[in-house]
Amino acid sequence: FMGLLAPLAFAAATGYAVRGWRLYRHTRQRPWINIVQTLFYAAAFALISSGVVLSWSRGAWLALGVALLVTVLLIPRKVWQSCVLLLMLLVLVGGLALSGRLPATITDRIASASQELFAFDDVRGVDINSVNYAVVERLAHWQAALNMGRSHWWLGVGFGNYENAYDQHRLLYWHEALGHAHNYYLNIFAETGMMGVTTYVIMWVSNLWFTWRIRSHPDPLARLISIGLFGTWTYLAVHSLTDNLYVNNVFIHLGVMLGIIAVLYSQTWQSIKQTKL
Repeated sequence: FMGLLAPLAFAAATGYAVRGWRLYRHTRQRPWINIVQTLFYAAAFALISSGVVLSWSRGAWLALGVALLVTVLLIPRKVWQSCVLLLMLLVLVGGLALSGRLPATITDRIASASQELFAFDDVRGVDINSVNYAVVERLAHWQAALNMGRSHWWLGVGFGNYENAYDQHRLLYWHEALGHAHNYYLNIFAETGMMGVTTYVIMWVSNLWFTWRIRSHPDPLARLISIGLFGTWTYLAVHSLTDNLYVNNVFIHLGVMLGIIAVLYSQTWQSIKQTKL
């Protein structure tokens, strides 16, 4: 879950760098405070990203990669600039992959995950070994969550009752509930049914919409913070496919970021109204 802050740290470093550059262009004085702030957030981004890589979590790697890609592509104001940037990134990554310059340990781990995830639909007939155990265990809990949702389609088994209902819906040989389904969307479906899934999706689509609107903020730093927050929501959405990130008081951090969204959205709306007047 530490990857949630990586896009925000990257965007903050970029925002303070842009603010410092603009100040230097107008005054020709070195903005030391902005330089220190840029270096601080850049170091924070490097530290957080290193932690995600060292975690050896494929779900975290995927989420961080997608989140940073979204963050970088949203920085340009024009669509064609984002398209050119995307093309450059694809050429760079493709060139590294084709030339064999990407570390084999990382590419092998990603490839093994994708092959196992798409090689079968039902894990009841899969031969389990030390290599695929973690993936098969996760898929077994996904199937248990689907069984709960199918049995209680509209309202689920009750919020927080995944572990209590697990024994009635689990697969053979997989006795431990592990607390959650290791896929938050399936976990929501199992515990709250389609009503809960629909509510959850509406809530986060609304949040993405408000975050997107802040890109019109007149302050470049605030605009980049909103882009970083959009990357944070992207990370949460992608990593939730393989885990539950609402643990260890992470919801407090999310609440703070939602508060930032509320403040920046109010400022953006006020500036738009003043412009129209």
